[in-house]
Amino acid sequence: MPKATLPGLSPRDSDGKPQPFSLVDALKTGTSLSYLRTAKATGGIRIGTRDEGYILGALSGLEERLKERDIETSATGQVVSFRKSYEQKYDPDDVLSDEDAEELHRKADTWLHLIEDDLGREQRIPVENIGLLDVSRLIENPEDIFEKHIWNWLDDRPKEDIIEASRALVVGCSTASVMLSLRAVEYCLRVWHEDEHESLEAAWGRVLDRLIEEYTTEEHSNDTVLTQLSTVPPVMSNLVYLKEKRNEVNHPEKSPDSYEAQRTLMIVASTITDIYHEMNEERIESIKESNTIELAEIGEFNVPDYDEEADVEDFFIETIVELDKEYEGGVPRTAIYELGENIGFAEDEVKNIIRNLLMEGLAYEASEEHIVPI
Repeated sequence: MPKATLPGLSPRDSDGKPQPFSLVDALKTGTSLSYLRTAKATGGIRIGTRDEGYILGALSGLEERLKERDIETSATGQVVSFRKSYEQKYDPDDVLSDEDAEELHRKADTWLHLIEDDLGREQRIPVENIGLLDVSRLIENPEDIFEKHIWNWLDDRPKEDIIEASRALVVGCSTASVMLSLRAVEYCLRVWHEDEHESLEAAWGRVLDRLIEEYTTEEHSNDTVLTQLSTVPPVMSNLVYLKEKRNEVNHPEKSPDSYEAQRTLMIVASTITDIYHEMNEERIESIKESNTIELAEIGEFNVPDYDEEADVEDFFIETIVELDKEYEGGVPRTAIYELGENIGFAEDEVKNIIRNLLMEGLAYEASEEHIVPI
Protein backbone atom coordinates (compact mmCIF):
# COMPACT_ATOMS: atom_id res chain seq x y z
CA MET A 1 0.00 0.00 0.00
CA PRO A 2 1.54 3.36 -0.97
CA LYS A 3 2.32 5.90 1.69
CA ALA A 4 0.57 9.25 1.94
CA THR A 5 2.78 12.06 0.75
CA LEU A 6 3.16 14.63 3.52
CA PRO A 7 5.43 17.52 2.46
CA GLY A 8 7.25 19.41 5.21
CA LEU A 9 5.55 22.26 7.03
CA SER A 10 7.06 25.72 7.53
CA PRO A 11 7.33 26.93 11.13
CA ARG A 12 5.69 30.07 12.44
CA ASP A 13 7.37 33.37 11.69
CA SER A 14 9.99 34.98 13.93
CA ASP A 15 7.30 36.71 16.01
CA GLY A 16 5.55 33.43 16.74
CA LYS A 17 2.52 34.42 14.66
CA PRO A 18 0.78 31.85 12.44
CA GLN A 19 1.67 32.08 8.78
CA PRO A 20 -1.08 32.75 6.20
CA PHE A 21 -3.10 29.75 5.06
CA SER A 22 -1.97 29.74 1.44
CA LEU A 23 -3.35 28.13 -1.69
CA VAL A 24 -0.64 25.48 -1.35
CA ASP A 25 -1.82 24.78 2.22
CA ALA A 26 -5.37 24.43 0.94
CA LEU A 27 -4.19 21.91 -1.68
CA LYS A 28 -2.20 19.89 0.88
CA THR A 29 -5.12 19.94 3.33
CA GLY A 30 -7.47 18.67 0.63
CA THR A 31 -4.98 15.92 -0.28
CA SER A 32 -4.75 14.77 3.36
CA LEU A 33 -8.52 14.73 3.76
CA SER A 34 -8.99 12.83 0.51
CA TYR A 35 -6.47 10.24 1.66
CA LEU A 36 -8.24 9.81 5.03
CA ARG A 37 -11.58 9.40 3.24
CA THR A 38 -10.17 6.41 1.31
CA ALA A 39 -9.73 4.42 4.54
CA LYS A 40 -13.25 3.02 4.14
CA ALA A 41 -12.94 2.12 0.45
CA THR A 42 -9.44 0.61 0.31
CA GLY A 43 -9.21 -1.07 3.72
CA GLY A 44 -6.04 -2.50 5.17
CA ILE A 45 -4.28 0.88 5.51
CA ARG A 46 -1.61 0.80 8.20
CA ILE A 47 -1.77 3.16 11.15
CA GLY A 48 1.90 4.00 10.74
CA THR A 49 3.63 6.72 12.74
CA ARG A 50 3.51 10.51 12.63
CA ASP A 51 6.70 10.68 10.55
CA GLU A 52 6.14 7.58 8.44
CA GLY A 53 2.91 8.51 6.73
CA TYR A 54 -0.23 6.42 6.42
CA ILE A 55 -3.11 7.24 8.84
CA LEU A 56 -1.19 8.86 11.70
CA GLY A 57 1.05 10.70 9.27
CA ALA A 58 -1.94 12.15 7.42
CA LEU A 59 -3.67 13.14 10.67
CA SER A 60 -0.47 14.69 12.08
CA GLY A 61 0.23 16.65 8.92
CA LEU A 62 -3.34 17.94 8.86
CA GLU A 63 -3.17 18.85 12.56
CA GLU A 64 0.10 20.76 12.22
CA ARG A 65 -1.10 22.64 9.17
CA LEU A 66 -4.29 23.76 10.92
CA LYS A 67 -2.35 24.78 14.02
CA GLU A 68 0.54 26.55 12.31
CA ARG A 69 -1.56 28.62 9.90
CA ASP A 70 -3.88 31.55 10.58
CA ILE A 71 -7.09 29.58 10.18
CA GLU A 72 -9.62 29.14 12.96
CA THR A 73 -11.79 26.05 12.60
CA SER A 74 -13.45 23.60 14.97
CA ALA A 75 -12.04 20.78 12.83
CA THR A 76 -8.62 21.21 14.50
CA GLY A 77 -9.71 19.87 17.88
CA GLN A 78 -11.45 16.88 16.29
CA VAL A 79 -8.35 15.99 14.24
CA VAL A 80 -6.21 16.11 17.41
CA SER A 81 -8.70 13.89 19.25
CA PHE A 82 -8.68 11.25 16.49
CA ARG A 83 -4.88 11.26 16.25
CA LYS A 84 -4.50 10.73 20.02
CA SER A 85 -7.10 7.97 20.16
CA TYR A 86 -5.44 6.04 17.31
CA GLU A 87 -2.00 6.35 18.94
CA GLN A 88 -3.40 4.78 22.11
CA LYS A 89 -5.49 2.13 20.40
CA TYR A 90 -3.18 0.90 17.63
CA ASP A 91 0.46 -0.08 17.00
CA PRO A 92 2.18 1.30 13.86
CA ASP A 93 1.82 -2.00 11.95
CA ASP A 94 -1.90 -2.37 12.77
CA VAL A 95 -4.61 -1.56 10.26
CA LEU A 96 -7.82 0.31 10.93
CA SER A 97 -10.82 -1.75 11.90
CA ASP A 98 -13.78 -1.61 9.52
CA GLU A 99 -15.76 0.30 12.16
CA ASP A 100 -13.00 2.92 12.64
CA ALA A 101 -12.45 3.18 8.88
CA GLU A 102 -16.16 3.96 8.42
CA GLU A 103 -16.07 6.57 11.16
CA LEU A 104 -12.87 8.16 9.82
CA HIS A 105 -14.48 8.41 6.37
CA ARG A 106 -17.47 10.26 7.85
CA LYS A 107 -15.28 12.55 9.95
CA ALA A 108 -12.98 13.43 7.04
CA ASP A 109 -16.10 14.47 5.11
CA THR A 110 -17.20 16.60 8.06
CA TRP A 111 -13.77 18.25 8.41
CA LEU A 112 -13.72 19.02 4.72
CA HIS A 113 -17.05 20.87 4.94
CA LEU A 114 -16.08 22.66 8.18
CA ILE A 115 -12.82 23.97 6.74
CA GLU A 116 -14.51 24.92 3.47
CA ASP A 117 -17.17 26.91 5.34
CA ASP A 118 -14.62 28.60 7.63
CA LEU A 119 -12.41 29.63 4.72
CA GLY A 120 -15.46 30.79 2.75
CA ARG A 121 -16.29 33.34 5.45
CA GLU A 122 -12.81 34.86 5.42
CA GLN A 123 -11.30 37.46 3.10
CA ARG A 124 -7.82 36.25 2.30
CA ILE A 125 -5.77 38.91 0.57
CA PRO A 126 -1.95 39.14 0.82
CA VAL A 127 -1.15 42.39 2.61
CA GLU A 128 1.91 44.60 2.76
CA ASN A 129 3.78 45.79 5.81
CA ILE A 130 2.87 49.49 5.72
CA GLY A 131 4.82 50.64 8.75
CA LEU A 132 3.12 52.55 11.55
CA LEU A 133 -0.49 51.59 10.80
CA ASP A 134 -1.88 48.33 12.18
CA VAL A 135 -2.73 46.31 9.06
CA SER A 136 -5.37 44.07 10.66
CA ARG A 137 -7.17 47.01 12.29
CA LEU A 138 -7.04 49.00 9.06
CA ILE A 139 -8.73 46.16 7.17
CA GLU A 140 -11.32 45.30 9.82
CA ASN A 141 -11.97 48.73 11.38
CA PRO A 142 -10.86 51.59 9.10
CA GLU A 143 -13.20 53.88 11.04
CA ASP A 144 -10.73 53.74 13.95
CA ILE A 145 -8.59 56.43 12.29
CA PHE A 146 -11.40 58.85 13.24
CA GLU A 147 -13.00 59.72 16.54
CA LYS A 148 -16.30 57.90 16.83
CA HIS A 149 -18.52 60.97 16.52
CA ILE A 150 -16.60 62.21 13.47
CA TRP A 151 -17.10 58.86 11.72
CA ASN A 152 -20.82 58.86 12.57
CA TRP A 153 -21.12 62.39 11.17
CA LEU A 154 -19.73 61.36 7.77
CA ASP A 155 -22.10 60.54 4.91
CA ASP A 156 -22.05 57.03 3.44
CA ARG A 157 -20.10 58.03 0.32
CA PRO A 158 -16.94 59.33 2.07
CA LYS A 159 -17.17 56.44 4.53
CA GLU A 160 -17.09 54.00 1.61
CA ASP A 161 -14.14 55.86 0.06
CA ILE A 162 -12.17 55.71 3.33
CA ILE A 163 -12.91 51.98 3.70
CA GLU A 164 -11.79 51.27 0.12
CA ALA A 165 -8.73 53.52 0.50
CA SER A 166 -7.69 51.56 3.59
CA ARG A 167 -8.09 48.22 1.84
CA ALA A 168 -6.23 49.44 -1.23
CA LEU A 169 -3.38 50.65 0.98
CA VAL A 170 -2.81 47.32 2.73
CA VAL A 171 -2.79 45.32 -0.52
CA GLY A 172 -0.24 47.60 -2.16
CA CYS A 173 -2.54 49.64 -4.44
CA SER A 174 -1.06 52.98 -3.39
CA THR A 175 -2.36 55.11 -6.25
CA ALA A 176 -5.91 53.84 -5.76
CA SER A 177 -5.64 54.49 -2.01
CA VAL A 178 -4.50 58.08 -2.54
CA MET A 179 -7.24 58.84 -5.07
CA LEU A 180 -9.97 57.38 -2.86
CA SER A 181 -8.68 59.26 0.20
CA LEU A 182 -8.69 62.53 -1.73
CA ARG A 183 -12.18 61.86 -3.07
CA ALA A 184 -13.44 61.50 0.52
CA VAL A 185 -11.96 64.83 1.63
CA GLU A 186 -13.24 66.60 -1.51
CA TYR A 187 -16.75 65.39 -0.67
CA CYS A 188 -16.43 66.85 2.85
CA LEU A 189 -15.09 70.10 1.41
CA ARG A 190 -18.25 70.42 -0.70
CA VAL A 191 -20.45 69.61 2.32
CA TRP A 192 -18.69 72.38 4.23
CA HIS A 193 -19.29 74.87 1.43
CA GLU A 194 -22.93 73.83 1.01
CA ASP A 195 -23.55 74.06 4.75
CA GLU A 196 -23.90 77.82 4.43
CA HIS A 197 -24.10 78.37 0.68
CA GLU A 198 -25.86 77.00 -2.38
CA SER A 199 -24.62 73.85 -4.04
CA LEU A 200 -21.61 74.64 -6.21
CA GLU A 201 -20.95 72.32 -9.15
CA ALA A 202 -17.32 73.29 -9.56
CA ALA A 203 -13.85 71.78 -9.32
CA TRP A 204 -12.11 71.33 -5.98
CA GLY A 205 -9.96 74.42 -6.55
CA ARG A 206 -12.93 76.70 -7.17
CA VAL A 207 -14.78 75.49 -4.07
CA LEU A 208 -11.65 75.98 -2.00
CA ASP A 209 -11.05 79.46 -3.44
CA ARG A 210 -14.59 80.46 -2.46
CA LEU A 211 -14.01 79.35 1.13
CA ILE A 212 -10.62 81.07 1.35
CA GLU A 213 -12.23 84.28 0.06
CA GLU A 214 -14.93 84.01 2.70
CA TYR A 215 -12.44 83.65 5.54
CA THR A 216 -9.94 86.21 4.24
CA THR A 217 -10.28 89.70 5.71
CA GLU A 218 -10.55 92.67 3.37
CA GLU A 219 -7.08 93.95 4.24
CA HIS A 220 -5.55 90.67 3.00
CA SER A 221 -7.80 90.20 -0.02
CA ASN A 222 -5.07 91.26 -2.50
CA ASP A 223 -2.22 89.42 -0.78
CA THR A 224 -0.51 86.30 -2.11
CA VAL A 225 -2.09 82.90 -1.47
CA LEU A 226 0.55 82.08 1.15
CA THR A 227 -0.21 85.29 3.05
CA GLN A 228 -3.93 84.64 2.82
CA LEU A 229 -3.47 81.09 4.13
CA SER A 230 -1.74 82.48 7.22
CA THR A 231 -4.92 84.38 8.11
CA VAL A 232 -7.52 81.63 7.57
CA PRO A 233 -8.23 78.42 9.54
CA PRO A 234 -5.26 75.97 9.34
CA VAL A 235 -7.46 73.37 7.66
CA MET A 236 -7.29 75.51 4.49
CA SER A 237 -3.55 74.86 4.20
CA ASN A 238 -4.15 71.11 4.36
CA LEU A 239 -6.80 71.37 1.67
CA VAL A 240 -4.48 73.32 -0.63
CA TYR A 241 -1.76 70.68 -0.10
CA LEU A 242 -4.19 67.82 -0.79
CA LYS A 243 -5.49 69.54 -3.93
CA GLU A 244 -1.93 69.71 -5.27
CA LYS A 245 -1.43 66.07 -4.28
CA ARG A 246 -4.45 65.10 -6.36
CA ASN A 247 -3.11 67.05 -9.34
CA GLU A 248 0.20 65.17 -9.07
CA VAL A 249 -1.39 61.72 -8.87
CA ASN A 250 -3.69 62.48 -11.82
CA HIS A 251 -0.60 62.45 -14.09
CA PRO A 252 0.63 59.00 -15.19
CA GLU A 253 4.28 59.77 -14.42
CA LYS A 254 3.50 60.18 -10.72
CA SER A 255 2.98 56.95 -8.75
CA PRO A 256 2.88 57.30 -4.95
CA ASP A 257 4.50 54.59 -2.85
CA SER A 258 2.88 52.93 0.18
CA TYR A 259 4.45 55.44 2.60
CA GLU A 260 2.99 58.38 0.67
CA ALA A 261 -0.41 56.66 0.50
CA GLN A 262 -0.31 56.05 4.24
CA ARG A 263 0.62 59.66 4.95
CA THR A 264 -2.13 60.94 2.63
CA LEU A 265 -4.76 58.80 4.37
CA MET A 266 -3.78 60.19 7.78
CA ILE A 267 -3.71 63.80 6.53
CA VAL A 268 -7.13 63.28 4.98
CA ALA A 269 -8.49 61.91 8.28
CA SER A 270 -7.06 64.91 10.14
CA THR A 271 -8.43 67.35 7.56
CA ILE A 272 -11.93 65.85 7.65
CA THR A 273 -11.82 66.15 11.45
CA ASP A 274 -10.86 69.83 11.13
CA ILE A 275 -13.71 70.40 8.65
CA TYR A 276 -16.14 68.88 11.18
CA HIS A 277 -14.89 71.26 13.88
CA GLU A 278 -15.15 74.30 11.58
CA MET A 279 -18.71 73.37 10.59
CA ASN A 280 -19.82 72.66 14.15
CA GLU A 281 -17.98 75.40 16.02
CA GLU A 282 -21.13 77.45 16.60
CA ARG A 283 -23.09 74.38 17.72
CA ILE A 284 -20.39 73.45 20.22
CA GLU A 285 -20.11 76.99 21.55
CA SER A 286 -23.89 77.29 22.00
CA ILE A 287 -23.94 74.20 24.17
CA LYS A 288 -20.94 75.43 26.18
CA GLU A 289 -22.64 78.76 26.91
CA SER A 290 -25.72 77.25 28.52
CA ASN A 291 -26.54 73.88 30.05
CA THR A 292 -30.29 74.42 29.57
CA ILE A 293 -32.56 74.18 26.55
CA GLU A 294 -36.27 74.68 26.03
CA LEU A 295 -38.39 71.67 25.01
CA ALA A 296 -41.97 72.39 24.01
CA GLU A 297 -43.42 69.50 26.03
CA ILE A 298 -41.56 69.95 29.35
CA GLY A 299 -40.19 73.48 29.25
CA GLU A 300 -36.65 74.25 30.44
CA PHE A 301 -34.42 71.21 30.68
CA ASN A 302 -30.85 70.73 31.95
CA VAL A 303 -28.53 68.99 29.49
CA PRO A 304 -25.30 67.12 30.32
CA ASP A 305 -21.97 68.83 29.73
CA TYR A 306 -20.75 68.77 26.13
CA ASP A 307 -17.57 70.14 24.61
CA GLU A 308 -15.65 69.93 21.37
CA GLU A 309 -14.00 66.61 22.26
CA ALA A 310 -17.16 64.94 23.55
CA ASP A 311 -18.58 61.87 21.85
CA VAL A 312 -21.90 62.82 20.24
CA GLU A 313 -23.53 59.45 20.99
CA ASP A 314 -22.40 59.62 24.63
CA PHE A 315 -23.90 63.10 24.89
CA PHE A 316 -27.23 61.98 23.43
CA ILE A 317 -27.55 58.82 25.53
CA GLU A 318 -26.75 60.80 28.71
CA THR A 319 -29.34 63.38 27.71
CA ILE A 320 -31.94 60.69 26.91
CA VAL A 321 -31.29 59.18 30.36
CA GLU A 322 -32.15 62.56 31.90
CA LEU A 323 -35.17 63.04 29.63
CA ASP A 324 -36.45 59.60 30.57
CA LYS A 325 -37.04 60.95 34.09
CA GLU A 326 -39.53 63.43 32.63
CA TYR A 327 -41.62 60.93 30.64
CA GLU A 328 -43.51 57.72 31.29
CA GLY A 329 -43.18 54.91 28.75
CA GLY A 330 -40.04 56.22 27.10
CA VAL A 331 -38.73 59.43 25.57
CA PRO A 332 -40.69 60.52 22.46
CA ARG A 333 -38.62 60.60 19.30
CA THR A 334 -40.06 64.06 18.66
CA ALA A 335 -38.47 65.31 21.89
CA ILE A 336 -35.08 63.90 20.86
CA TYR A 337 -35.42 65.53 17.42
CA GLU A 338 -36.31 68.82 19.10
CA LEU A 339 -33.34 68.47 21.42
CA GLY A 340 -31.08 67.94 18.42
CA GLU A 341 -32.57 70.88 16.55
CA ASN A 342 -32.05 73.17 19.55
CA ILE A 343 -28.32 72.41 19.58
CA GLY A 344 -27.80 72.42 15.82
CA PHE A 345 -28.34 68.81 14.68
CA ALA A 346 -30.48 68.11 11.62
CA GLU A 347 -33.28 65.53 12.04
CA ASP A 348 -31.49 63.03 9.77
CA GLU A 349 -28.38 63.31 11.95
CA VAL A 350 -30.43 62.61 15.07
CA LYS A 351 -32.11 59.63 13.38
CA ASN A 352 -28.67 58.15 12.64
CA ILE A 353 -27.58 58.74 16.22
CA ILE A 354 -30.71 57.02 17.60
CA ARG A 355 -30.17 54.10 15.21
CA ASN A 356 -26.57 53.70 16.42
CA LEU A 357 -27.68 53.80 20.07
CA LEU A 358 -30.25 51.06 19.39
CA MET A 359 -27.74 48.90 17.49
CA GLU A 360 -25.14 49.27 20.25
CA GLY A 361 -27.64 48.12 22.87
CA LEU A 362 -27.63 51.45 24.72
CA ALA A 363 -31.38 51.95 24.24
CA TYR A 364 -34.44 50.11 22.99
CA GLU A 365 -37.75 51.06 21.37
CA ALA A 366 -40.60 50.86 23.88
CA SER A 367 -42.84 51.60 20.90
CA GLU A 368 -42.33 52.89 17.38
CA GLU A 369 -42.20 56.46 18.68
CA HIS A 370 -40.61 56.05 22.13
CA ILE A 371 -36.99 55.38 23.12
CA VAL A 372 -35.91 54.01 26.51
CA PRO A 373 -32.25 54.12 27.63
CA ILE A 374 -30.72 50.91 28.99
